Amino acid sequence: MWCQPKGGWQSDPFTLRDEGERCVGRGCADMKGAVAAMLTAAERALARGLTGMKLALLFVADEESGNSGMKRFLATHPDCAEACIIGEPTEMEVAVAHKGTARYWVDLAGRAAHSSTPALGENALTHAAQAIFAVEAYNRQLAKTQHPILPPKTMCVTMLQGGERENIVPAHASLLVDYRTFPGETEPAAQAELRAVMETLHKADPGFSFSLRWHCFLPGGSLPAEHPWTQTVCRITGEALGRTCKPVEFRASCEQALMLQAGVPTVVLGPGSLRQAHTVNESLPWAELEQAVMVYGRLIDRFAQ
Repeated sequence: MWCQPKGGWQSDPFTLRDEGERCVGRGCADMKGAVAAMLTAAERALARGLTGMKLALLFVADEESGNSGMKRFLATHPDCAEACIIGEPTEMEVAVAHKGTARYWVDLAGRAAHSSTPALGENALTHAAQAIFAVEAYNRQLAKTQHPILPPKTMCVTMLQGGERENIVPAHASLLVDYRTFPGETEPAAQAELRAVMETLHKADPGFSFSLRWHCFLPGGSLPAEHPWTQTVCRITGEALGRTCKPVEFRASCEQALMLQAGVPTVVLGPGSLRQAHTVNESLPWAELEQAVMVYGRLIDRFAQ
């Protein structure tokens, strides 16, 4: 039984709460709302007795890290679909492109010493600070990169590990670097860019010693705006919602790239906002959830014709 707020939540994060125009609960926007809308749309399609089509609803695990669920599915179902929609939170806009994610640990080596005699050691945390500022400087350069739909590439440090005891100059420290790449860029190319940033520090100071450890990689994905599946989803969504619908970008990573690699035209379309994803008191408008049910239903009808 839930008794008190957790992590700043005003209610049990794992019990959906109705707050008038919005529902509140962990994952309702990212992306359990889309799962509920897809299930409802499919249930209503079956109730209408639609025939002449095969509809698959795929809900996979490990989407936020290594995508092992989707990779396993594609390995066992190579010819899985004619077209696909991923229900990530896009505020019911049709997203056709997303950046890739390349993450690496930067391991920094120093030399341990007693903290009363720091000059006898090589502080790995000092190297970590230098690496952080170097990554930030490179991120400012990346702000100049351009893509037809996506915002510029980014690179940032998201985790820092280091220190042994309060009286020891640390000999080891590690940084986790998150690099968001454009579609078409490979893992070796992403790693080479980060390595070049660190090599600059090494050339300036031979005492700066580092190595890179692969953490995860997911390529970016992009379906052309003029692709028939893009045009179909935009048209049906626009007609259902009574507004113009043009292709946009999806700012997080998702499985679109994996589906595209499998030869399946894929767009991203779902209720909820990324601004709500992973937040305290995550919420989703009920009206947007209803819109998703309607749009998914009309897309199902399109395949049943």
